[in-house]
Amino acid sequence: MIQLRVLFVILLTFIINPFLKAENITEFEIDGISIGDNLFDYYSKKEIENARLYEYNDNKFVGLQLNTKKSSEYEVLQFHYNQINYNLSKRKLLVVDSVIGALFYPNIKDCYLKKDEIVAEIENSLTNFTKDYEGTYKASEDITGKSTMTAVIFASDSGEIGVTCTHYSKEFKNKKNYENNLRVDISSKEFSKWLKNEAYK
Repeated sequence: MIQLRVLFVILLTFIINPFLKAENITEFEIDGISIGDNLFDYYSKKEIENARLYEYNDNKFVGLQLNTKKSSEYEVLQFHYNQINYNLSKRKLLVVDSVIGALFYPNIKDCYLKKDEIVAEIENSLTNFTKDYEGTYKASEDITGKSTMTAVIFASDSGEIGVTCTHYSKEFKNKKNYENNLRVDISSKEFSKWLKNEAYK
């Protein structure tokens, strides 16, 4: 079984109304969920309690992985929230600060094709976003440097949207039981800044 921990460090398609010209990060959604939503509106207390947690060196934000719904196009969903806003007993997960969806692609060429489709769709739907990054770099979890991540990141004053294909070397895939994957992530400005500057300190 594919170890889904990989999605924490990398992470599909996501639904955009083709007639919508989005100005704010909250106008985008993955599986119908947007930045600022209450996760309890989509998942039960039991589902959230049993979710797989992801913790960082700095504990301001916590990530969790939840199963997708039967109607989902995605294989995995992840969310991040600010712990200040979280009270499980009172059902108050008030703010979703990051939504991530992922699909696995044994053939990396298929991943790149889908990534390009999504990027074109996003570009046609944006008004206040700029392309902040486009390129390929080494995947940090593979110390051999043979695995790569190819990403496009759009940024605005309200947050970031990223589309990434991760291509693992054959050796690394066999060793870790990982699979090439495509991820789309939508993040608030606060979370994006924290992830870059504080999460791993």
